[in-house]
Amino acid sequence: MLLVPRGELHPPVPPGHARIAVVHSRRLYLAALAELLTAPPLEATVSSFTRSDEALESVRDGCYDVLLCGLRCEPLSGIEIARRIREEGGPPVGLIADAEDAERALDALQTADGVFTADISHEEFAAGVDAIMRGHYVMSATLANRTLERRSQPFEGSPASSAYRRLSATEREILLALGTAIPIESIAASRGITKKTVRNHVASIYHKLRLQSRAEAILWVARMGLSDDMHGDPAKVEAASA
Repeated sequence: MLLVPRGELHPPVPPGHARIAVVHSRRLYLAALAELLTAPPLEATVSSFTRSDEALESVRDGCYDVLLCGLRCEPLSGIEIARRIREEGGPPVGLIADAEDAERALDALQTADGVFTADISHEEFAAGVDAIMRGHYVMSATLANRTLERRSQPFEGSPASSAYRRLSATEREILLALGTAIPIESIAASRGITKKTVRNHVASIYHKLRLQSRAEAILWVARMGLSDDMHGDPAKVEAASA
């Protein structure tokens, strides 16, 4: 499982205190999720829904620690639910995709706080839900591997080093910071610039490297063999990109 911290983390929710909303179109799967979430270690209070519009209204009216939503829920898709809740400043959203929807789930990485595949183990799923509630970004191991496979494609016939060389010196340093999960706020403070300026650099990095999210940036850095010990050492950075 891939975890990416997002700024200041929340304290862990004690067992028995978490409130979780779950929406899925398949009732049997919904019941299985509820049983898993109410059992140790989470022992959460679960509200279950088969319609995503009803779940959305409940989240707006209630006080939940996290919403778990099937990618193919109806009438609003999981991606649309995640987008609306994020815009409204609601609780974090974790999306659950069937194995055949793994590629589509990767496209949801920019809107959701966590993305899982249905074949995830009970232990990894419970740990992932807990991590989302604490403020981490979460991707299940299956999707992390898929993301690596997707990102490896451009390296064939078109070396990633060429894309890396298009980055400015500042963008390279910020990319390395992103790759080691340093928060935007910390990057801005260390460079003496605003968070907006950092985000502008990040947008440029994503465009040049064809990335879609911070999770993909972390995996890109890992695949290129870059690490935080190269930060600030142009010779090491150039050697890694050669």
